[in-house]
Amino acid sequence: MTCAKLGIRITHSPPYRPEGRGKIERFFETVRGQFLVEISPDGEPARRVPAGLEQLNGWFTTWVEHEYHVRAHSSTGAAPLERWSAGTPRFIPAAELDAAFLREAIRTVAARTATIKFQGNVYETAPELAGQAVTIRYSPFDLTQVEVFHRGASRGHAQPHVIRRHCHPKVKQAPQAVPAVTGIDYLQLLEDKRAAADGTAHSISYAGLASAAASPDCEETSDDQ
Repeated sequence: MTCAKLGIRITHSPPYRPEGRGKIERFFETVRGQFLVEISPDGEPARRVPAGLEQLNGWFTTWVEHEYHVRAHSSTGAAPLERWSAGTPRFIPAAELDAAFLREAIRTVAARTATIKFQGNVYETAPELAGQAVTIRYSPFDLTQVEVFHRGASRGHAQPHVIRRHCHPKVKQAPQAVPAVTGIDYLQLLEDKRAAADGTAHSISYAGLASAAASPDCEETSDDQ
């Protein structure tokens, strides 16, 4: 459903035929072998321990922009940033992108109280929806806000009445194995590279893309790639 909202076509690969998943699997292998190998959530020797999610995201951004995006690909002979910059990227507004990843569930509004129950929580809806079947859209990471739809039209956000669970039970993920120690502070080398390239490096500016898409001087593109 998410891909359909964003105009993305899904091509499934047959069982035991991993060729269709090769690109993303290769990317994950590169992330594990070059970036995650330098990170230690348990404070192991010779590994960096991030102070928080913000610092971890900063390290990852540095690795992507000053290593992964600028290193020539062995098959194409060009860096990923060069190939991306040569094309016409498709811009999706942030609000539309967030809405595409919302999950849906169908609930019946209680006839007497005009409330709905979901994952142990109780929400108040418009009185005229009492006894009606509605569709709610929600983020699994924040159950305090759910939007109510009736017959395809939005009826606004339901008012939280009783909140016992803030996240969906399926949000939790099993921990993954940590790669072996390399003994080299690879991330510090990239930080030094970023510091030396400040002011001259070419990186992707998503804020710039948003500004360009909103500018009346820009032509609208129908490229759905």
